[in-house]
Amino acid sequence: MINSILPAIIGQLQPSGGFVLPTPTSDFDPAFGCYSDAGITPSTDNTLLYQWDDNGTLGNTGEQTSSSRRPLWRADGGALRNNKPYVDFVSLDYMQIIDSSFDYRDSAMTFYLVVDDADGNYNTMLMKGSDWNWDDGFIIYGDSSNNFVTSVNEWTAGRITNTDGSSGYEVRAFRFNQSFSDPQNNNRVNTNADDTGTTYSSVDTPIKNALIGASWDSSGTGPTLYADVKMYRMLIYNEYHDDTKYGEIIDYLMTEYAI
Repeated sequence: MINSILPAIIGQLQPSGGFVLPTPTSDFDPAFGCYSDAGITPSTDNTLLYQWDDNGTLGNTGEQTSSSRRPLWRADGGALRNNKPYVDFVSLDYMQIIDSSFDYRDSAMTFYLVVDDADGNYNTMLMKGSDWNWDDGFIIYGDSSNNFVTSVNEWTAGRITNTDGSSGYEVRAFRFNQSFSDPQNNNRVNTNADDTGTTYSSVDTPIKNALIGASWDSSGTGPTLYADVKMYRMLIYNEYHDDTKYGEIIDYLMTEYAI
């Protein structure tokens, strides 16, 4: 499998129907840029993932230097998953997006994840915040009832618990626009209706690296609240997508990944 392509051509990938995927700020795609070491040896089926390159405009890198904390890279999710590769996070697996401390701090952002979510408590898929109090930044996770939960700025007030989530194969999308003129905070599972939450006039995302598959702990120096999830794709945009674009990208992902 080819494991790398130039970020400049990612926007040219098209499903049937002619829709062009807008170029992401970050695109963590298991089909590209996955390595069993520091960017030399492409991943092969059922091997530990050391490095996961971001195929978006930022060109960031997900990394796990500890062999006991690396997720598995799997080459084929099977016919029911359109034979797509995925990254399998279990137990204490997670990755840190290195050199991302100043990234993903925009006042308007949109996220799309294609995941197979297993049961878990605070099944953290993506987090950028100071610590496990979750009182700044944002977090995307699944709770012990398989609900899809997101939070921005402050966990209690900014949390959305979307009961459309399940332990199955889904597109999970989250967007916020923390502006004075048009504040928004909502999430969606597949083509279901949006769930909405409290809105704010500013975003307090800290200068700190983001984590995939875990949250920062109480001291903010290590991981906790790990994911148990198969991740097929994660797209990040540093803008708030309107309903039309939001729906188009969700439809694209559902077609691309046979959901």
